[in-house]
Amino acid sequence: VNKQIRLILPILACMGCTTPVVDAPPNIVLIYVDDLGWKDLGVQGSRYYETPNLDRLAIEGIR
Repeated sequence: VNKQIRLILPILACMGCTTPVVDAPPNIVLIYVDDLGWKDLGVQGSRYYETPNLDRLAIEGIR
């Protein structure tokens, strides 16, 4: 029994040392707007509406 413990214990200890590598999920922001026209955002050329936060998201992200 003592030989079995000396054999199994290091194996179990080594198995516990490894952690699986998991990629972080992408951050996704979904903005649903009921009545948004093409030129209603500053990033799309609006001079009437000021949308600095949406403009920053559009510039830093993917359109």
